Amino acid sequence: MNTVGLYKTYIAPFGWLNSLYMLAEKAVFNIDGKNRIDSVKETNLYHVLTYLSWITAKNTYENKVQEKIHNPNKIM
Repeated sequence: MNTVGLYKTYIAPFGWLNSLYMLAEKAVFNIDGKNRIDSVKETNLYHVLTYLSWITAKNTYENKVQEKIHNPNKIM
């Protein structure tokens, strides 16, 4: 099984829970007196989605830069 298959089998079924745990692990939205998961859950949804959008854009950019480094003649 390739990595895409592994992802679809083990991670994808959890949907948004993956994002919740990733943000909790990074401790981005800590609130005093709350655990990390509750802190994310109680953060303004706009702030959470903005941060997730930024992470996605940053990862896409970094992947494209790596592609260009490894294949400089590829037209993007």
